[in-house]
Amino acid sequence: MLPSKRQLIVIGLVAILLCTGSVSAATLNVADPSAPDTDENRSGTTLHFDGEQLTLPSAAGVTIVGTTSLSPGTDVSVRIRSSASAHPFLITDSTTVDRTGRFRAVVDLSEVPAGTNFSIVVHHDGTQLVETRGTVIDCTTACPDNQPTETRLFASEDPMMVKAAPGIALDGIANVSPGSTLSIQAQSSSGTPFIKSTTATVSQNGRFRTVLDFGGLSPGTEFTLTVRYNNSTLIEQSGVVLTSSHG
Repeated sequence: MLPSKRQLIVIGLVAILLCTGSVSAATLNVADPSAPDTDENRSGTTLHFDGEQLTLPSAAGVTIVGTTSLSPGTDVSVRIRSSASAHPFLITDSTTVDRTGRFRAVVDLSEVPAGTNFSIVVHHDGTQLVETRGTVIDCTTACPDNQPTETRLFASEDPMMVKAAPGIALDGIANVSPGSTLSIQAQSSSGTPFIKSTTATVSQNGRFRTVLDFGGLSPGTEFTLTVRYNNSTLIEQSGVVLTSSHG
């Protein structure tokens, strides 16, 4: 018996869907970068994590590392939202893709009780790249320390890359007392001469954030970012200015 007209239409739609499947272009490595792909969506983004389900510890300084096919210097945001009405929360961190395609986000889950379910979404320019679900677990020996033992910047590469634009956020942790004021200075080492200074206050978990204006600087300008406390240098890191069109 010949297939009906409706059967032919259905067969044709299935064939089209099979032929237009997307190819993975980005990965999010929460724990083990060599772990197999466990989630994929139509944006071509793949999430990687240990085990069958994503788990994050109830701790401060939880790091989420990913890779993407987006251009170096592109801004991405990582958003974690509770899916349980008993423990609502929304935590977002922004970061920049480095020249190897990697990015790093750091979130504070220390106030989120173990057993809380959440969704994690990576966005770029208002577009959702990937989403998966997970659960917060008790802090064990694998959890990050609540207080840092060193000072470091959460730049996803060295040298760090920043856009030639105002309002560039810089994040890090410092091994000084909570409430301490840090002096942060960016000074050019080549290209357009500049010195930009600001301050930041260290939080209870050792984290700090500040914003600098890199607007109007020539692409390729190199600089050194220095973090000081009580006139002592805690860390220095080199950086380079990208065009404002990146990201």
